[in-house]
Amino acid sequence: MLDTLFVSPPVVESPAPCVKGTGLSSSLRWARQRYDAVTYQRVLASLNEELREVVGTAFGPSWYPIEAIDSLWQAILEVAHHGDRAGFEIAMAENGRYVAADHLKSVYRVFLALLASPDRIFDALPRLWGMYFSGISVQVQSSQEGEGRGVCRVERLGSLRHVAPVASGWITYALEAVGGRDVEVVERNYSNGMPSAAELHFDISWRS
Repeated sequence: MLDTLFVSPPVVESPAPCVKGTGLSSSLRWARQRYDAVTYQRVLASLNEELREVVGTAFGPSWYPIEAIDSLWQAILEVAHHGDRAGFEIAMAENGRYVAADHLKSVYRVFLALLASPDRIFDALPRLWGMYFSGISVQVQSSQEGEGRGVCRVERLGSLRHVAPVASGWITYALEAVGGRDVEVVERNYSNGMPSAAELHFDISWRS
């Protein structure tokens, strides 16, 4: 049943990773609500013309170059937060939670009904990542130390910066939505000051 509902992202002509319009448009709605109108317009204006067009016309089912979401997040850091990484990280986690709520309560709500436990959400993370990104590789491994702990490894995101706090917020919301408590999601590289890396490792823990 789950295999028929979780549809893998389509193969695109370019091997480069892409972002789905649903995630891009949700991030834009979040930014429009999070910042005042002047700041939001300054963020958009800081993008080059080609990316402004992509961001401005993002459509849910379509796939776009990953540079679109990367440039948007970087612009938010530089324009809206004036380079203040601490405040930016908090905002990006809010972004992730917003996107999760936006989709898990609407277009993807059937997934939440089927994955009605933190353990099943964790196991399904590779397919959940596939709802937003194509051309990437995601693996999860449960800890041998007991239930409610594991690692999610993400590869082939290219030079995408700042996905770590967004993904951490998304995963936290999803686990809490199905009863997870004391949820903690930490990406090793980002927490050590590396905004991008060839391989990301999310250490995830929760109590059921």
